[in-house]
Amino acid sequence: VPEVAQAQIGGELLMETERLTGAPCAAPAGLRALQTLSTRLFPDGATQLVVRPSTRKTTAHVPGGTILLSHTLVEDYETPDVVAGYALAENLRAEGGNSLGVLLEASPFRASLALLSTGRLREIDLQRMAEWLVVRAPVPVPQNAVIAEMVERGIATAPYGYALDISGETTATLVAATANETTPVLDDTDWIALQSICSE
Repeated sequence: VPEVAQAQIGGELLMETERLTGAPCAAPAGLRALQTLSTRLFPDGATQLVVRPSTRKTTAHVPGGTILLSHTLVEDYETPDVVAGYALAENLRAEGGNSLGVLLEASPFRASLALLSTGRLREIDLQRMAEWLVVRAPVPVPQNAVIAEMVERGIATAPYGYALDISGETTATLVAATANETTPVLDDTDWIALQSICSE
């Protein structure tokens, strides 16, 4: 399926997920901070971040390069390093597999037939895919892969490690891997704004 068509399907899926999770959080100052975060993590501009007020506990992604973030990732933690880790991990999931293919595999075979014959997905198939996206458990990402992404960007890994496992026992590698020199993901003003992105 051409990338343009995949991006179109991703946009349609985003609209369908709104039925389940609510519209994207859009407080103006929070949106500016979210764009700053997106640029910090994905400077090539190929990945878009969206915060939803009621969604899965962590993250999901749709074809075309959009990552859905739970509001809890910006509201429940003291540092943006946590949401950065979750976003980078989700991007690795998106890069590691065929996003549309995974969605089709989780759908009835007639969804694939409809896509092959018409180039589009039926509304019922989009609805089912959106429901599956919201409820499915995330596929584990190797910790070393996330560490490489975070260290390359100068992001502290320990906060993300403790967010995954508050004891740090199963994420000891993440906790110990923080680079000697790190750069804040966001300044305090932007982080406060991002934490309030769902306030309007």
